[in-house]
Amino acid sequence: MKISLSKKYTNILKYEPDLWLTLFFAPFFILLMFILKPFVHIRVGLLHCDRLGHFTVDTELYYCEKKINESKFKKISFDLLYLPRPFICNKTLENLWRRHLIILPRFILRPICLIIRSFNFLKGFRCGIATNSDRDVLNLIEKFPPSLKFSDKEEEYGKSELKKLGIEENSKFVCVICRDDAYLKTIYSDKLSIHDYRDSDIQNFLLAAEELTKRGYYVIRMGAVVNRPFETSNEKIIDYAYNGMRTDFMDIYLGAKCEFCITTGTGFDGVPMIFRKPLVYVNFSPLFHIHIESEFFTFIPKHHYSKKLGKKLTAKEIVNSDCFYYLNKIEFIRNDIVLEENSPEEIRDVVLEMHKKINHEEFMDDEDKNLQAKFWDIFPNQRKYGGKIYYGKRKSTVGSKFLRENQWWLE
Repeated sequence: MKISLSKKYTNILKYEPDLWLTLFFAPFFILLMFILKPFVHIRVGLLHCDRLGHFTVDTELYYCEKKINESKFKKISFDLLYLPRPFICNKTLENLWRRHLIILPRFILRPICLIIRSFNFLKGFRCGIATNSDRDVLNLIEKFPPSLKFSDKEEEYGKSELKKLGIEENSKFVCVICRDDAYLKTIYSDKLSIHDYRDSDIQNFLLAAEELTKRGYYVIRMGAVVNRPFETSNEKIIDYAYNGMRTDFMDIYLGAKCEFCITTGTGFDGVPMIFRKPLVYVNFSPLFHIHIESEFFTFIPKHHYSKKLGKKLTAKEIVNSDCFYYLNKIEFIRNDIVLEENSPEEIRDVVLEMHKKINHEEFMDDEDKNLQAKFWDIFPNQRKYGGKIYYGKRKSTVGSKFLRENQWWLE
């Protein structure tokens, strides 16, 4: 079997010389996969383990799709997976996935995977990949229960750690994750500063946090590494990201057990998502990247101020311009678009809407529903982006008070 790797994968081998040993055996293993396919379908793939968002949502969607395909075609695939990077974003998450997935050493599977990914005719032997990365284009989050579960021992440990955090037993809590650049700088230096347009000021979340504590919640500020503390004297607001009590286990446990999560759209929110917890997205950008697949997702976007036009852009102006898709802060700067954070009041209002929603309280009247429909009429019906399906069936909402107080945005 003659194998010729692409330049990309040849470079990988150049910087990972330990793979050359197993590369010699890889073609023979692939030949064996062909021979065994009528009896057992062996597939090889990787899991994106260095970023929490991908290690949670990508993996969950892949696993759900695997179950659908096995049920549909009545044929079980024997999937062999590996972790391509030495850095694992969360060891607890790795251990939880190992209970469901076959994860083998990198040096054994990586050469086989590189060959399979180099040739289109071998795509039937690939695995570990959902239809479109972390995009729930098949609405699987609502169709399946969570794949991951804690053992009885882990449940007891988690409860004991909650007490250490000062959270009383059976108390409700909400997680807050506010993106800044501290975490990525620890693992990538300044390489990903292009995403700084997604950053937000944690103090703008204080008003919402205070209101939640009045309604009986604890509020826990999440984050592995953060730039600054969440400044408050409220004992029910816990700066877990800054108080030295953060652990890999509790990152997952808190995300799994919270009532809902407030997020600016960053890796941690993948944890509550795969445990089927509601999400409130604030300061969200770019607009095309919103998650629309669950009735328990709601969002408000950052305001887009155009220096050229001297005004804030409407939803229609955003959707009809390239800034709808920008994923690089340089693109916003080059086109004189300034992203303005949501006000503390805007964040508070959409958070309290989620509080009402999960408690089955009415928070929308007919006018609000009409404004929702007006926005979704503006939002593109095209489900594809970059040649791939990008959206599932639309079920999420925009903050109703945000629309009510910014009706100019829908003009």
